[in-house]
Amino acid sequence: MVLDTSYFDIYNVVLMGLALLILFFAYRKGFVSQLLDVLTYFGSFILAILLSPFMAQSFPLLRHISHSEILAVLDALAMHIANIGVWFLLLFVGLRIVYRILVILFHKRKKTKLSLINHMLGLGLGIIKVWLLAMTLSLVLRFPLIQYGDVFVEHSVLSFTQPMMERLFTFWEG
Repeated sequence: MVLDTSYFDIYNVVLMGLALLILFFAYRKGFVSQLLDVLTYFGSFILAILLSPFMAQSFPLLRHISHSEILAVLDALAMHIANIGVWFLLLFVGLRIVYRILVILFHKRKKTKLSLINHMLGLGLGIIKVWLLAMTLSLVLRFPLIQYGDVFVEHSVLSFTQPMMERLFTFWEG
């Protein structure tokens, strides 16, 4: 997949709009409702980070492309990192789907009026949720399968995630 560099400004506007929408709904939902959502989002993120290297090694989804002896080592490393990325995405999305299904199954219909403090604490958790979403999106855009994704991350509203992503990649590389 190739990200068109001429649309980077549009991508930034869409990301900022999405962040504002998430913050608006976080404010409306309140603290307690957002707390479970943020904790499961964070848990999904951490579980996907920790399990994806093992899953990529045990069940590689992508195979080697290069047949050259010189590039074989680099190809193996690149494919391992790409497999980790694909498994991260699959585990993360799968855990989020399981959480959403559980929310739908155990959703209570009665709504109570929330206080201003509850709304503001929900907004604070919404900020954490936006930060986690930015981390996830930054990670996905850095996959080797997305061309110019790393350039977009460096020159967009996601640029604050770069130091954290570098630490994550060094963790995955061993």
